[in-house]
Amino acid sequence: MAADYLQLQLFIEHAPAAVAMFDRDMRYLAASPRWLRDHRLGMEVLGRSHYDVLPDIPERWKEVHRRALAGEVIAKEDDRFDRADGTVQWLNWEVRPWHASDGQVGGIVISLEEITDRKRSDEALRASETRFRAIFENAATGIAITDWEGRFFRCNPAYCKLVGYTEEELGQIKILDLIHPDDRADNLAIIRSLRDKELPSFEIENRYVRNDGEAVWVRKFVSLLHDQEGQPPHILALVTDVTDRRRMEAALLEADRRKDEFLATLAHELRNPLAPIRNALLVFKRSGADTPNAENLLSIMERQLDHLVRLVDDLLEVSRISRGKIELKKERCDLAGILHHAVETAQPHIQAAAQRLTVELPSSPVTLDADPVRLAQVFANVLNNASKYTENGGRIWLKAERSGDEVIVSVRDNGMGISAEMLTSVFELFFQTSRTLGRAQGGLGIGLALARSLVHLHGGQIEARSEGPGRGSEFSVRLPLFEAPSGHAESERNTAVAPELPRRILVVDDDRDVADSFVMLLRCLGMDVRVAYGGAAALAAVAEFKPRLAFVDIGMPGMDGYETARQIRRVPAGQDLILVALSGWDRDDDRRRSAEAGFDHHFVKPIEVDGLEKLLASTPVGA
Repeated sequence: MAADYLQLQLFIEHAPAAVAMFDRDMRYLAASPRWLRDHRLGMEVLGRSHYDVLPDIPERWKEVHRRALAGEVIAKEDDRFDRADGTVQWLNWEVRPWHASDGQVGGIVISLEEITDRKRSDEALRASETRFRAIFENAATGIAITDWEGRFFRCNPAYCKLVGYTEEELGQIKILDLIHPDDRADNLAIIRSLRDKELPSFEIENRYVRNDGEAVWVRKFVSLLHDQEGQPPHILALVTDVTDRRRMEAALLEADRRKDEFLATLAHELRNPLAPIRNALLVFKRSGADTPNAENLLSIMERQLDHLVRLVDDLLEVSRISRGKIELKKERCDLAGILHHAVETAQPHIQAAAQRLTVELPSSPVTLDADPVRLAQVFANVLNNASKYTENGGRIWLKAERSGDEVIVSVRDNGMGISAEMLTSVFELFFQTSRTLGRAQGGLGIGLALARSLVHLHGGQIEARSEGPGRGSEFSVRLPLFEAPSGHAESERNTAVAPELPRRILVVDDDRDVADSFVMLLRCLGMDVRVAYGGAAALAAVAEFKPRLAFVDIGMPGMDGYETARQIRRVPAGQDLILVALSGWDRDDDRRRSAEAGFDHHFVKPIEVDGLEKLLASTPVGA
């Protein structure tokens, strides 16, 4: 037994672990170098009491010592100790008795294994795993882990939401079952490159087919997920829904395509009326004004010029609509009169195509609270559209009927019709249907878009119907009726008495063709007109001629129209002069600048004769 005791002492003294041997009075018999180092002790402790050497030993440790001296073996793992210096120590420890030669307990052996670093690593690993799980579960990006066969191993909620399957349902399918059939070949090819280590990772965009059948575009970052042995048994995919971006890109491409088509169509539409105007001018130039065809040629030029003006007006209307600047001038008006004006506007198109128009109106008047000019524009656009896409000799029906507190105006034709996929697009701006009719001109794609906006501003609805290509089409406009209070009588029209017209008018424009032709028009109306081809000349003419009314072009070089107006207002003869701005611009900002410069009116070129005559009639006669 003495030899066993000595061997135990020698083992403890040379043990790499922290081990100490004590007698029954807890005096040191042996201690390993690790024990001495951990407790900052030297060999002089041998023979001394453990409690004297380390007086701060907790009572719970002393209780363990007493139990071991009584013959009990006590051990514990992951035991925490709070040191006096505030640090924390984690231990695995064991206390067991050793027996003397007489079989009695001779003392105890204490062995300690400090696991503080390992414990910290374990806690850091657990915290990392907790963070990873939180990121995995709450990430907005879809995360999927699959094996090489494409079977799902793990999927986060974002991925499940994206594809419309639960994680359990995904466990029953493979990744290729989700990929759109047209995109599978590309996916397989790039996955093979990943498997053959030609690529460490890759990014790709393709379509998924969701559980509900909807196709969605996704961007995937795919890489290998290595295990501890460095083998790549799994594939990690980070998936983001890019459907909205793809749709926006498609919309931008479509908008760019429509822009190009619009510009080409605009050039076509502008050349069409310009050609007959030019031809008529050449005839006048060669044959003189007394040619037998003069009246017919003038009619042609007037119609084509009106067409040009309408094209420009439509473009301006689109600009106003896009900025929400259209203002309605509502009044009580009769639907029959509005439709009459619309038919008058569209009649040249219909007659040119030898089409037959049938009009059916209610027997009693239909009163609306509306802007009659705008509504006439709506129905003229719809009628023109019907004429454009109906063959020569075709039929068009215009019908209005009451329906409760609304009136329904429909325009039906037996023309080329509209396919089902096009019905939802015909009211879009710059939309062009296919030109299958040799005589049909698609226009600028503005008319129906403008009609829809104007109808909506009147609190109404417009819709298109067609049974398909070659089956004709029908456009219906629903508008609310105006119900007059009982006893209300239609206001009588005032008979306008044209006052005397002003005699002295000044025209200011640097473009001599524009200025001289306008002077000729005013002289045809009986005016006494002078012309000035610039701002400085206008100031001299005002002082000498003393006009009652002056038309001033805005876009003149040097002294522009705004500055010319300001200068005119500063001279005595310009104080009471009625100033009219002539401009190619008609935005709210343009009108505001005209008013600030001192203009009384703002007209857009070319000035309409009706508007000109109304201005002249409303202007007092000069002295």
